[in-house]
Order: sequence, then C-alpha cells, then structure tokens
Amino acid sequence: VKAGIAKTQMRVLNKSNAAASGWMKERLTSVLDDPKRFELVLEQWSERFAFLMLPLAAGLLSLLFVFQRRFYVFDHTIFSLHSLSAVGLLLAIAALFSKLTHGGSNILMLAAPVHLFVHMRGVYQTSIIGTLVRMALLLLGSVIGGGLIFVGLLWVGLNGMGS
Repeated sequence: VKAGIAKTQMRVLNKSNAAASGWMKERLTSVLDDPKRFELVLEQWSERFAFLMLPLAAGLLSLLFVFQRRFYVFDHTIFSLHSLSAVGLLLAIAALFSKLTHGGSNILMLAAPVHLFVHMRGVYQTSIIGTLVRMALLLLGSVIGGGLIFVGLLWVGLNGMGS
C-alpha cells in the first residue's frame, strides 16, 4: 500500500514539475522576446508592492518593542511611515542627481541609517546599544521580508508576461 501511495505521489509531483517548468519556460521566453514589456509590468507592480513595506516595518517594530507597553502599533506605523518616506526622499534625490554625479549621489544613502538611528533614539528613548541592536534586527527582518516581497513581485511580473 505504501509503495502504491509513493508511486502516485511521484506521478503527481512529476506532473506538477512539468506544469511548473512549462509555465516558467513560457514566461521566460516571453521576457526574452519582449524585455521592455516585462520592465513595464515590473514597474507597474513595484509601486503597489512598495506599500507592503509599511506593514512589514510596523510589524517588525511592534515585535522589537513588544515589552514596552507605552507604544502601540499605531505609533510604530507612524514611525515606519516617516522613516520609509525619508528613505524614499533620499532615493529620489539620489536618482535625480545620479546623472550629474555619474552615480556618486548614491553616497546620500548613507544618511538613511543615520536618520534611523537618530529617529529611533528620539522617538523610543532607547540606549545607544539598544538602538543599534534593534536596528540590526530591523535590518535582518527587512532583508528577509523585502526578499519575499521581491520574489512576489517577480512572480507577478512573470505571470503578467503570459500570453
């Protein structure tokens, strides 16, 4: 009985792999045939996916300050909105001046962690070590969450390339 179940599962898995491979091959062929369309699909969806960073950041901050009852999720959401807006502004300024400075304006992005440090110390009244530890954990969570958001964006972009 176990051998029969295992064979059935393998057949289903092979059919699933074949379907997934076919889907991926069709999408990648479409991307290679029309890269401009793929770029437009990603650009359209990236604006929508960027909004997912707000609940991600607010949720991470809620976890980092879970034992401090004086802060609520609302406070973390406002903090996240302010911080993400500052980073967005820095990105916009760097993009505007990148043509003039031949990419040298990217140094402006070093202001992002400085802003976050000063902002966290001011709002949450944490120690220097506490702020740095929370910043490191926030970075780790943001990289993981941002990576998942990016994978989702690629999946939606590839899915938009279907015929």
